Amino acid sequence: MPNDKWVFFDKDGTLIDLFSIWIPWSKSVYLYITNSLEEPFPLSEREFIMKLGVNEDEMSIDITSPLAIGSILESQIITAFILYENGIRWDQAMTIAKGAMDFANEQKKVLEVKLLPGVYELLRQLKANGIKMGVVTADITSNAVYMLEKVQLSHFFDFIYGSDLVENSKPSPDLAYLAAERHHIDLSKVVMIGDSNADMRFAKNARLLQSICINCNGQNHSNNFPDADVIIEKYDHKLVNRILGNEG
Repeated sequence: MPNDKWVFFDKDGTLIDLFSIWIPWSKSVYLYITNSLEEPFPLSEREFIMKLGVNEDEMSIDITSPLAIGSILESQIITAFILYENGIRWDQAMTIAKGAMDFANEQKKVLEVKLLPGVYELLRQLKANGIKMGVVTADITSNAVYMLEKVQLSHFFDFIYGSDLVENSKPSPDLAYLAAERHHIDLSKVVMIGDSNADMRFAKNARLLQSICINCNGQNHSNNFPDADVIIEKYDHKLVNRILGNEG
């Protein structure tokens, strides 16, 4: 019998490894900037990517940062402001920042995309049990579709929606309302799975059934995920049972 429960997933950090995508992406943004300016850019690559949210080790990302949570448009504005702070006229800064986003998004397509452990089996089991699923991401829809097709996950989802389809990205509930309207979803029966407190706030703002945070990187719970109903460290059968209502 079909199940009327839905699960909404964030994409990066929830389905796809966050670091493998967005650290190289931030370096591509920097490369475009340095190639676009006639004068040397005063910030080093390390200084620039840390302003976006890459940690000092250059191997991880601050999950509270714009790089982890923000939309492409937000990253564009932040990049433009960094340029402005370093002596670039605002009109030029916005033009360069927009070009940098386009360049980095294209470069992202050739990266090796890594799945979080257990993701494929989780999606397979939910699908087999009649759970409908969708993706709500701060990324651009076309990028999200491409990435999920690349890792052979797209067929699990009834929809893949990015922040470019709505006026306000997460934690605004706009994406949830869009999904509910297009797919006749009762949002009170939706479970949200994400990796940031913005995802958890999104669930609260949309009045979803439950918000589950995947904390595979061992971040501090109380500081980073205060709005999560449940925090898990990995994907396993216990999560499947929880979603199906077989476990509290």
